[in-house]
Amino acid sequence: MQSMRGVFNHTPTVLYAIDEDRESVLALCESYLTELFAVEKRNGVWKWYYSR
Repeated sequence: MQSMRGVFNHTPTVLYAIDEDRESVLALCESYLTELFAVEKRNGVWKWYYSR
């Protein structure tokens, strides 16, 4: 999640039509990645690690 945020933090603001779009894109990505991590933690490859 931190590496994805780093990629978006280094994306030039010129690529966004509106500066506020940048923050909303970051928030959306963070939301999706947090959700994905929760699913992986319950059912995916990390399940064995968190069930010890």
